[in-house]
Amino acid sequence: SFSCVLSTGGALSCLGNNASGGLGDGTTTNRTALTSVTSMSSGVHDVQAGSGWTSALKNGALYSWGNNGQGQLGDGTYTNRLTPTAVPGISAGIQSIFGGSSGGPTCAVVAGGIRCWGVNGNLTQLLGDGTTVYYSTSAVQNQNFPDGSGVTGIAQGNSHVCAVVSGSAKCWVRNPCSSAVTR
Repeated sequence: SFSCVLSTGGALSCLGNNASGGLGDGTTTNRTALTSVTSMSSGVHDVQAGSGWTSALKNGALYSWGNNGQGQLGDGTYTNRLTPTAVPGISAGIQSIFGGSSGGPTCAVVAGGIRCWGVNGNLTQLLGDGTTVYYSTSAVQNQNFPDGSGVTGIAQGNSHVCAVVSGSAKCWVRNPCSSAVTR
């Protein structure tokens, strides 16, 4: 595991396990001291660390790096990235990001809707779109919460994702016995 620290000036630094490049310093060397993330010395205003990967909002644009074996970086590939890579498809209107710490999908609140990508297999189904398709691109809108749905926040646990929609919580869960349930 690893941790990241965001300074009040918007500089991002990380330390810990770097086997997949989640520290964003251009290497896979583990770090015991905070190490600056490449190209993230200012302007960062939100960061989420997942299981071997990291996403950050910098000056309104989304960047991801690290483990991408399940498309969780959202860049349209399944290639690990050792430094921050711009995520195409949702470069404007991003309100917040959230990444699953236990291999769940990456999600973003964009223009009042939800976009999630990455892990979505038969036993997870956490994208909330009623499918088991893995998406490696962030351009796909969630069918249940498209842009303009009134979403203002999102959070994720080991087996569920919840969104705040017009002041109410809406959650969906994984269900290893049957298909995902949207509530």
